[in-house]
Amino acid sequence: MYKVIIADDENKTCQLIQMLGNWEKFGIEVVAVCTDGEEAYHAILTHKPDIVITDIRMPIYDGLQLIEKTKNNGLDTAFIIISGYRHFEYAQNALRFGIVDYLLKPIDQQQLNEVLEKTCLQLDKKRINKQINDQARQIVRNESRRKQLQFLKDILDGKFTDNTVFLSEEELKRKYELEMSSEGVFQALLLNVENQELLEEGSLFVEKTEKLFSSAFQFCHYAITGTGARGIWCAIYFDRKNQMKVNEAIQNFYYNVRMMEEIYGNFRPVVGVGTPETEKECFIDSFKHAGSAEWQKMAYPNMKIHYYKVMPQIEIYSADEMLEQMKILSTAMELLQIDTVHEWFEMIQKVAVGSAESLVNVYEIRQKIIDVFHECLKKFQVENAAYVSEQLENRSFRCGNLKTLWNCLEMAIREFLQEKNEEKIKGDGRPIQIVKQYVENHLNESITLEDAAAVAGFAPTYFSGVFKKQTGQTFTEYLTEVRIQEAKRLLRCGDKSIGEIAVLTGYPDDKYFRKLFKKIVGIKASEYRKLYL
Repeated sequence: MYKVIIADDENKTCQLIQMLGNWEKFGIEVVAVCTDGEEAYHAILTHKPDIVITDIRMPIYDGLQLIEKTKNNGLDTAFIIISGYRHFEYAQNALRFGIVDYLLKPIDQQQLNEVLEKTCLQLDKKRINKQINDQARQIVRNESRRKQLQFLKDILDGKFTDNTVFLSEEELKRKYELEMSSEGVFQALLLNVENQELLEEGSLFVEKTEKLFSSAFQFCHYAITGTGARGIWCAIYFDRKNQMKVNEAIQNFYYNVRMMEEIYGNFRPVVGVGTPETEKECFIDSFKHAGSAEWQKMAYPNMKIHYYKVMPQIEIYSADEMLEQMKILSTAMELLQIDTVHEWFEMIQKVAVGSAESLVNVYEIRQKIIDVFHECLKKFQVENAAYVSEQLENRSFRCGNLKTLWNCLEMAIREFLQEKNEEKIKGDGRPIQIVKQYVENHLNESITLEDAAAVAGFAPTYFSGVFKKQTGQTFTEYLTEVRIQEAKRLLRCGDKSIGEIAVLTGYPDDKYFRKLFKKIVGIKASEYRKLYL
């Protein structure tokens, strides 16, 4: 559908054009009829028509002035001039202004519709060409973005681990569509959030964040975003003179991300800002520094934008001490010693207090723990060992402070060991299996050793010895373990109150349950639930 404005200081001419035109046939809508040049000009600005049919002689603005003023406003409008015979030569001269055609008065129906058809065909051709050009430009833009994203991916995948083998300017242009300039500055940023689900592939949060980033840094030569294990990585290249503008854009970007908390809840965003680099060989350093800056949240949890700064390093453990500590943890895990694992993490929390100077060593300890966990998974022949340990690593990056970090790592290890212990228990003899099934079915009831022995068909004393021999636990220890495991499951997956969970797991005394849970798990039931919110 095309829009047309008719402008002539003779009402009869306007009415005649309206009556004679095959508007519906050509898909044209008359949006305004005007009787002078000024009125026509304002109507053009309002409706932005595809076609204007105008008299060449009108009050205030004549046809040629109207064409000039319209084009000065950047409108690509097709003009058809109306002229009498005495102005015919004047109308012919107007062709140099780019008008489509002219009509002579009195208006002839056949001539009018021939000109309208000609005009619509030209507009159709323009639209098709524009669509083709737009598609071509979009293909070029998409290919350019794909190459730039590949650059970001190659950096994050460690393809350029050595700055000395970085690509030349020509290779950066050819392979990644990255152009360099003598005044250009490169800078990397890392946005991290505590809620891991927000960073899943295909997340609407990621899409919206990338749009916010593109909007905030649109004045840069290029702005690239991509999601990795640490969060959403951003890379910008800008003129040196715009460094202050970039700093302001970082603040605005963070503020706009925070605004999304109204939709997604309090996901606690943190931004790490890498160093501005002018040499292409140092681009990788900016990424490393952005990651280091973001990790500073462990020492400064209340600060939300962290700029990289060099500081003295404190070594919590030497290389030999680190190796010894990981051996202790590894042995405890292989022997399924949950209590020893808990004691080990209690020690870590006291030693690794998280001062800014010790953060590098803390990062290393975190990675070593995950490596030990991965090796343990492989020893127990867990099929998806790599995926499980990768998920734990991702969760560790979401932690906002050291206490949360250590609890996150400990809970993952303890739950895995608990699962292995349960698998071991399931290998016991039939009487014990019958008792275990009974416990699961009556978990919210009071169950005594005598009740369990009766179910197994043994005397209480004999049953107690058999149970301990086959499971390595007393019946009371086993019953408590099962109840606490169920309580943990309910805390992770449900919305029941802690009092309700206590009753469902056989502890009608809420205070006793809370005390027992803290003693066994190592943290309060309420704190445990928060880890999985």
